[in-house]
Amino acid sequence: AVLPEWRERLAAIGLARNTDWQILTSEDTVSASYKTTNNFRFKLADGSRIFFKRYVYNKVRLKHWLQPSKAAVEAAGFSELRQLGIPTLEVLAYGEQRRFGLLQASFIATLGVPDVIELDQYLARHWHGLPYDRKMAVLANLQPLLAMQLQTTHNAGFFHWDLKLRNILLQRQQEQTNLIWIDCPRSRRKAANEFHGVVTDLAAMARVGCRVLTWGQQMRFLLQYTNQDHNLARRLYRAVAQELKKRPPRPFWHLLSRDDPEFIRNISKQD
Repeated sequence: AVLPEWRERLAAIGLARNTDWQILTSEDTVSASYKTTNNFRFKLADGSRIFFKRYVYNKVRLKHWLQPSKAAVEAAGFSELRQLGIPTLEVLAYGEQRRFGLLQASFIATLGVPDVIELDQYLARHWHGLPYDRKMAVLANLQPLLAMQLQTTHNAGFFHWDLKLRNILLQRQQEQTNLIWIDCPRSRRKAANEFHGVVTDLAAMARVGCRVLTWGQQMRFLLQYTNQDHNLARRLYRAVAQELKKRPPRPFWHLLSRDDPEFIRNISKQD
């Protein structure tokens, strides 16, 4: 499936009905975290940036038989987030290749968003070094916004299931601040155990949050999320702590391995 208005431009990078998108590649590799998954960035003549994520399975996996691919789940997740009013990515195209119902490959192409930085990188590289009063001012802006987004999605029964802070993009343009949700191939609708879904999303954020925020700042966020329900906030804090014990977060210095110096310089001027 390809948005009609994007067919010609996507064809220019080799993504068209009659092309083999399984071998489509770019010199600008965003990530290659698994043998099956690659994420590439393309820059079009008009300056647009396209992100192309591809999954190729070299072995037969019965769990994929007649089940939606990660690309399809992610495309549906982005659509649901948009319907809920959560800023997210625009899907330009996605597709699957199957044989006898068994998934062989899938892809999703999305439109890049300008002037963004992953939220974990912003917290570690810029916010962490601000004077105390500026840090509190930034939190007073970001925490209610993120708490509201979580309330909206969870109340609707939507769970991201991989809501690491690197999967939330911070976009600040003039006086406008946006938090943009990305990378949701594991998202779920109407989880069987909704409390577990809430804890899963909160724990994913806490893997970095617990390294850069104080206990009081973490509890303030949970109180905002629970509409000042202290008992529920404490229950969620304990449940998240138990999840983090299973796989302890990486040290703080790990957050400094990625960088976007141009954005950090620009965002420093705004602060």
